[in-house]
Amino acid sequence: MSILDRELKKLLSFYERQCDFYSKELMKAPDGCLYHQYSHGKNQFLVSTIENGVRERRCITNDEEVLRALAKKEFAVKAIRILSKNIKLLKKAVDGLMPFDPDMILQSMNKAYALLPEAYFFDGNVTAPLLIFDESDMKKISRNRDWGNQPYKESQYHAERKTIRTSRGTYVRSKSELAIIESLYDHGIPMHYDEEHIINGKLLVPDFTFKDRFNELFFWEYMGMMDDTYYAKRNLNKLDDYCKAGIIPGDNLIVTFDKSDNINMGIIEAIIHNEIIPRL
Repeated sequence: MSILDRELKKLLSFYERQCDFYSKELMKAPDGCLYHQYSHGKNQFLVSTIENGVRERRCITNDEEVLRALAKKEFAVKAIRILSKNIKLLKKAVDGLMPFDPDMILQSMNKAYALLPEAYFFDGNVTAPLLIFDESDMKKISRNRDWGNQPYKESQYHAERKTIRTSRGTYVRSKSELAIIESLYDHGIPMHYDEEHIINGKLLVPDFTFKDRFNELFFWEYMGMMDDTYYAKRNLNKLDDYCKAGIIPGDNLIVTFDKSDNINMGIIEAIIHNEIIPRL
């Protein structure tokens, strides 16, 4: 699920909660509608109600409690009208969403296209972000786009484990890596996945490589199975290798820990907005 899909569903949920809130407010509201008249040089407020089939009006100019209640009622009525319309439109949009699955798209190709190499169908270039940013963030994100589009040496270590295809044709190892890389795509952030680096004579392969505004590289490691003893030990040794190479967590290395690939996209989004974009 892309960021846009998630945001649509979050927005729908928000509107539904708001509509429920204002509906409950409306149930508590007093009967009648507010009217205004200008009399004897003063504003006068009246409430109009129907009693036994007869419309009655009474002055409530000095009744602040009733005025407040009627004001909340009118606001709730108009809010529900807007929210209901938005909910209807969003439900239609959400229900109409189709999963974006590159494999399904490839399988739907006729024979002429099916005979072509898969690489022909994908453009790995990171283009403009799909989300809305201010001008400053846009400049940061686009600063190293040419670097992001350059060819690089991707690690082939356990390449057979890279079985999940991203929307741009890159293969990753896990659904968590897929979620992260798709979020980076959505933000338009230039990056290299699983790039080999020789630093101080040692081969290091971070999950994601970025270039900052000073033209220096920084890295993001997602360690998603720290509840596995062997995995945890291997990755802690990897952190030691990073430190020996001058790649320090909190400086030029971002490290995210999870267990059993139980990824929290709220944390991932926070890292992108608070750790990555400010460095670009």
